[in-house]
Parts: sequence; C-alpha cells; structure tokens
Amino acid sequence: MKKTIKMIVSDMDGTLVDYPIKPFNSTWDAFYDALGLSEENRMLRENYYPKKELETEWTDKQVGLLKGMPVAKALENLFPIPYSKGAKEFFLSLNGDYKKGILTSGISFVADAIKKELNFDFSISNTLNQKNERFTGTYNHENWLKLWAKGAKADKLKEISYKFKIPLDSICFIGDNDNDIPCFNLVALPVAFNPKTEETGKNAKYIISDFRELNSLLYSLE
Repeated sequence: MKKTIKMIVSDMDGTLVDYPIKPFNSTWDAFYDALGLSEENRMLRENYYPKKELETEWTDKQVGLLKGMPVAKALENLFPIPYSKGAKEFFLSLNGDYKKGILTSGISFVADAIKKELNFDFSISNTLNQKNERFTGTYNHENWLKLWAKGAKADKLKEISYKFKIPLDSICFIGDNDNDIPCFNLVALPVAFNPKTEETGKNAKYIISDFRELNSLLYSLE
C-alpha cells in the first residue's frame, strides 16, 4: 500500500529534547545556565517574550551576552542529550522508511548532534559565531531562523518540501509551542508533543506525550 506520509519533521526544544529547565525545556536555557548566565537570560526572556515584534533586539542582546565566553564551557549542560520520551527509540526504528529532519530555532550544537545520532536526513537550526574557541557575541542575521517572525518557520518547511520533492500533504510535523502552528497548518499530519499552550494543542490533529505513539498514527494513514 502506498504511504501517505513520506517525511517526518520535528521541532527540537521542548519536543525532541527535554532539558530540565522550565518553562521551555530548551537548549538555550541549558546553554546559558552552563555559562552562569541563567539570570541574565531569564530577565531578557521575561522582558522580550511578550514583545514578539522586538525579537531581533532580544536576540542581539541575548547573543551579545556570550562575547568572550568559552565554547567548551557552554556545552557542559548540553550533553548527553536528554531526549524526550520515546524520541530516540522511535526515530531509530524507522529504518529509512521516511525522510526525517529537524526544524528549530534552537542551538545547532545539539541539532547537529541529533542529526548524527538518529540518522536524520537534515537539520535546520541556529549557529553562533565563534573564534579561537570563544563566542564573538554575534550571529549571521541572514541565516538565523527566528522564533516568532511571521512565516519564518513555515517558509523553511516549504523549502524542505521543495528540496526533497515531497509535497506538504505527505509530511508529518511535530511541535510543542505556538510558533509551530504555522507549520501545523501546512502539513497532512500536525502533531503536538506535550503542547505548551492550549492553542498549540487545538491546532494539532493529535496530541502525544511519547514519540512511540506516532507508530500507530502513521500506520493508520497507510
């Protein structure tokens, strides 16, 4: 029988990974905590998170905190990767039956490691500039996947669809927060993993708390 879903794309922070720092369980929070910058990071988030139109200003200040910080120190809280429930088992069980990848505004250190560990076909994430094993406090604005910019994540998903010649109606997207909703609205199988907001859950077709639940969902569509 012909497969309905041919590609599985997942968000990372709070979805594929579950770092023990609330409320978002993200690579960013674990990263800043390792550098002793958790309080500064929290204050910036609390100020800017509700002001989505000021996201670039937020990012500039957040990344600016890193200037001169050692890269090795920043990685101490990131590895080993704390995968969300069932994520590692589910993706390693696919055996090439689906294209699979990451689409996230999270940190590339972790996204690239997941790509390698779980044999993903692609990973799109955010990379911080560094020199001589220290962060420069800058980033590439052109290649930065914004968290809240209208259409940013959905446009990347369209690019992925085009590149792999897999239509959006053959893609499953998994996310956990409101910035994933535009992607949910594009694909055949939108799945919310432990959604952070009620709105995120409402816009998904299914809600799961263990990635292995996807096995039955995918099977039902074949």
